[in-house]
Amino acid sequence: MKRMTSTLRHGTVALSAAFLAFCAAGGCNSAGIPDDTGQTGGDGVGTVAVQLAADFGANASGKLSAARAKELCPSSAPAMDGPMYQGEQDCDGDGGIVRYITPSAYKIAVKRLAFENADGVLVDIIVDTGTLANAEVLDLTAAVTLPVLSLPIGEYPNFYAELYYHELTMPLYDPADPDTLRVYVSDDSFPAEGNLGHHQGDITLLDVNDTELGFVPAGDLWQPALLETTRGAINGAGGTDPETGHLRGLYGNLDRWNVAALAQGPGQDIFIIEGELDLVLDEAGGSVTFSFDVQDAWFFEDFDNDQWFNPCEGGTLDGCGGEWSPVLNDPEVLVE
Repeated sequence: MKRMTSTLRHGTVALSAAFLAFCAAGGCNSAGIPDDTGQTGGDGVGTVAVQLAADFGANASGKLSAARAKELCPSSAPAMDGPMYQGEQDCDGDGGIVRYITPSAYKIAVKRLAFENADGVLVDIIVDTGTLANAEVLDLTAAVTLPVLSLPIGEYPNFYAELYYHELTMPLYDPADPDTLRVYVSDDSFPAEGNLGHHQGDITLLDVNDTELGFVPAGDLWQPALLETTRGAINGAGGTDPETGHLRGLYGNLDRWNVAALAQGPGQDIFIIEGELDLVLDEAGGSVTFSFDVQDAWFFEDFDNDQWFNPCEGGTLDGCGGEWSPVLNDPEVLVE
C-alpha cells in the first residue's frame, strides 16, 4: 500500500489533440478508453475501484497525516494564532484559546476527477459535469465507492480534481443543534456558470434540506435572520481577485487564492487540486482511496471559553475579531 499526500500544483494537463481525434473517430467509453463498441474490457486493461471518504480521526490515515502535526507556541509570541498550533494554547497572548472542532458530517462537490497517465493525458473518473452547478455532490460522512472502471494498464502518476465547495456540519450556538456551512472554493459568478452569485471563500448556511439560507455576514451573528440574501460587498482577507474583480469571501487570505493554478483569466475561477497518485495498473486491477482528513477541520480562538464557535454572541470575539478558519485539507491518497 502506498500513501501519498496531494499538493496544490500549478496548471492543468490538457487532453492531446491526437487523443481527441482518436476518440472522435473511434468512440470512447466513460473512462476515456478508445474502442468501437463503447464497452470496457479486453486485453490491456485493468479494473480500478475508487473510493472517497472523510477521516474524522478514527482511521490511521488521519493520525499519520501531516495535517495532524501541530506546534507548541514559539518562544516569541506570533502576531496571531493559526491552525498550525496545538489546541488549548494562546500563542499570541490576546486571550483567545486555540480550539478545534471536528464536524459530524462532510460533503464535497466535485466538478471533475481524473487520473493523469504517463503521457500526460487525463482519464476521467468523474466526468466533467460541464458547470459548477452540476458538480457531483458526495457525502463523505460514510465512504463513497464509485462504479468500478476499466482503464488501460500502465502508469498513472498523478490525479487532477476540480472542486466547487465543501460542506461541514458542526455546532455553532447550540451544541445540541448543529448547523451546516458551505464553503465555496470556486467562483460561479460568470455567464458560463449561470451567474449564481458565489465567489471564492464565500460561506453560506444551509437548512435541513441542504437549501442555502444566505451568506454569513462579517461582524455579526451567523444566524438565519441576519444572513445576507445576496453576497453584496462581503470581503475577507483575500481581497479582490485581480483578474475577475470579484470580492473574495470570508475564508482564505491572499496566499490561499493568489496562486498560479487559480489564475485562469477573467471568466473562470475553478479550484484545482493536482497531486501524486503513483498508480501502476496491471490486469490484476487495483484500488485508490481519497481520504479527506476532517478531524479538527474548524479552527478558532475561543475568547468566552465555552469551547463552541459562536460568532459575535454576547460581545464575544469568537469569529468576530478573533482568528478562525475552516481547515480544508487536500486528500491523502492510498493506492493498493
